[in-house]
Amino acid sequence: MAQAQLPDKIGEPEVVNSYFPGQQSNPVISSLTNGNYVITWQSHEQTNNTASIFAQMYHQYGQPLGSEFMVSSPAHIHPQVIPAISRLNDGGFVIIWLSKDANASTYSMHGQLFKADGIKSGSELLLKGKIVEDVDFPKVSHLGDGGFVVTWRRHSSLSGEVSAIVAQRYTVSGEPNGTLIEVDTSKTGDALSPVVTTLVNGQFVIAWDGPVIDINYDIFAQRFNPDGTKVGSETALHDRDSFFQVSASISALKDGGYLVTWLPGKEKTHKPIFKIFLPGVMHLMVLHPAMCLRSIHSQLMVIPIQM
Repeated sequence: MAQAQLPDKIGEPEVVNSYFPGQQSNPVISSLTNGNYVITWQSHEQTNNTASIFAQMYHQYGQPLGSEFMVSSPAHIHPQVIPAISRLNDGGFVIIWLSKDANASTYSMHGQLFKADGIKSGSELLLKGKIVEDVDFPKVSHLGDGGFVVTWRRHSSLSGEVSAIVAQRYTVSGEPNGTLIEVDTSKTGDALSPVVTTLVNGQFVIAWDGPVIDINYDIFAQRFNPDGTKVGSETALHDRDSFFQVSASISALKDGGYLVTWLPGKEKTHKPIFKIFLPGVMHLMVLHPAMCLRSIHSQLMVIPIQM
């Protein structure tokens, strides 16, 4: 198995957040079309004695652009958690998150569009209306028409049914575009942890943790056309064995392919591995991430590194 080159750090770790009394958690990052990037996270007890979503913009060379700003509305009195972010084709970006309802067992998905300068574009979005089941692991990716696609795990509260991976496309203004997409087809058990990326040709790919025989999990992927129709069938990305394969991440490549990483249960060291998907080519090697982003109690640390 080939070993990837260890990257070099660019500078020292930097603290992202400016508020420290409460815990800072669930950080995610996205680059923008102009080379800048945005980090978003949930901050506990910074407003209204509950969790809220905040973000910070950065220049492509690492200098902060302005101050951290509140993403979710201050009107919320219940926790706002688990953000996800994606750039948009107009230079702006979209952040989505889960909003806990008054009933502590249910969530709704909210979102906010931003312009390239970090100014909010329109009001806060309520995505796909009211969701009555527990929802987790929301992810988002831009689309070629200026809109975006959101994927999440839909948990069934009905006896005998399993949780499924679903997706919904949205227009550039945040309106639902088309019907709900049923992503996974096997339905042999609870599907978990979907991730999504958009390819150079405008198609998008969703990967997730899916159940296989012997009560184990593998990594599956499904490609979609820009209009949400499936391209082929879902594919298992790992040669099935008696070990768990979990925690997938996915990223598009400039040459039109995509890269999927996950944690293999077979490796005692639990080092991430990845597969690169190109026409007729597949590589498997140990991964060293190109950007480290971690949460340490009340501080968010970003460590930019180069290969």
